[in-house]
Amino acid sequence: MCSVGGPTIPLMPASTSYQTGHVQLYIHKHLGLFLTKNLTWKKHISEIATKARKRLGCIQKHKYRLCRRSLEILYLTFVRPVMEYGNVMFDAGNQEDLEILTNIEKEALRTITGARYRCNIELLYNEVKWPTIEKRRELQKIATLGKIIIKKFPSYLLDDLPTFYDNARMNRRNKFASPPYHKDYYKKSFVPASIELWNQLPLDIRCIDSYKALKSRLKRDNTKKVPNYYRYGTRPLNILHTKLRLGCSDLNSDKFLIGISDTDLCSCGEIESVEHYLLECGNNLVAKVTMLDSITDILLAKGLSQQMADDMLGVDLLLKGDPILSIEENERIFKCVQIFINDSKRFT
Repeated sequence: MCSVGGPTIPLMPASTSYQTGHVQLYIHKHLGLFLTKNLTWKKHISEIATKARKRLGCIQKHKYRLCRRSLEILYLTFVRPVMEYGNVMFDAGNQEDLEILTNIEKEALRTITGARYRCNIELLYNEVKWPTIEKRRELQKIATLGKIIIKKFPSYLLDDLPTFYDNARMNRRNKFASPPYHKDYYKKSFVPASIELWNQLPLDIRCIDSYKALKSRLKRDNTKKVPNYYRYGTRPLNILHTKLRLGCSDLNSDKFLIGISDTDLCSCGEIESVEHYLLECGNNLVAKVTMLDSITDILLAKGLSQQMADDMLGVDLLLKGDPILSIEENERIFKCVQIFINDSKRFT
């Protein structure tokens, strides 16, 4: 028997091989979730982390052979579902255990983008346009609670929740009464945590009466589309281009910031920043002029004036493209930049 801040829960017994009696289960796997006697999620998180690491390891063997899009699909198909099945339950687990899953996703982001170990994590998530793993667990809680409210689950589940004010005044409409709790562990469990997240939603989302529409709205509000041209180019050149965009390249200024270079100076004596490398450095001058002239021609062909083209021609355009340009035009710009990266021999 076990109890944590609630009623006593009998554990499922298991017969011994000799049928001489019963032994008490301390761990039981039910519908893919590892349930333990003390109602913690350490065992479950450890199991799914081990499984996810093995799958990610198989993907990492091909990180220089496969294109970025293929690596994204492999991760989203074979690794992420392992770490997110039942996440509305185990999100109440110990933060140190949950950090294990966060670190696996960080490693996956570095594998997909080609970034180095100390790259800024916020920039990595912005690069792939994913919500963080913690944010996705919150969204899944909201979606699951919405499914209960919309009665996609048996109605008795809604009956067992705190009072739902579906006909109250505007400030309380479609909100739940806050459930009482005496322990922080219970506060992190599904019901109180989901209700707190639900009550913080705008009224128009709380009033959605279709589960499909609710999921679509949550996805639209919390995800963005990665520009297709971010995946342009051969894998080696795409990685080098991405590293420049993320500020984790092999330029001396980037390496100096994380302590793996004694100097941040270029061989020409100036600070070797991304802007210096792409626009200002006197090294590889012919290749640089060729790149800038080609990009200027692309902008002029778009119908821009010479002044507008000169104003646009900066580091942001070379690394991130510009939304006013078409995908094909941005890809042509990225091609010019990657040809320069290759011709400069700076990273060989």
